[in-house]
Amino acid sequence: TSNSGWIINSDGGKIGVSPDGEVPSGTSKKLQLEVRQLRHEITTLTMFYMKSYGEKWANSKIKLSVSRRDNGKNNYQLAQPADELVGYHFKNTSETYTHKMHLQGITPGADVQMELELIEGTTFKVMGLAICK
Repeated sequence: TSNSGWIINSDGGKIGVSPDGEVPSGTSKKLQLEVRQLRHEITTLTMFYMKSYGEKWANSKIKLSVSRRDNGKNNYQLAQPADELVGYHFKNTSETYTHKMHLQGITPGADVQMELELIEGTTFKVMGLAICK
């Protein structure tokens, strides 16, 4: 796991605001998660994230990429092209969305690496991740 600036943030329990999640802070913009020597094939990654409104969320966008490293190999390869997700909208509410990536070639014994990079704006909120067979 590598984290350059993402923190767990609480919204103070305000009514209508989503619960705790990971948000970037400062000038660092990347969060990297790695799982080694998978026991099962992975075919889907689902990310739960929040879209919100206002200046704090203006133009927020991340790049989500998932890579694999086959058993005995040195380098990671993309499991599919990276996706870009927008974290703002023009509704006066904060809402949770899901994004599903269909992955290929992530087999038992492989390592998998997921990277989130804030590429625009200052705030993006990740609510959770699920990886499925």
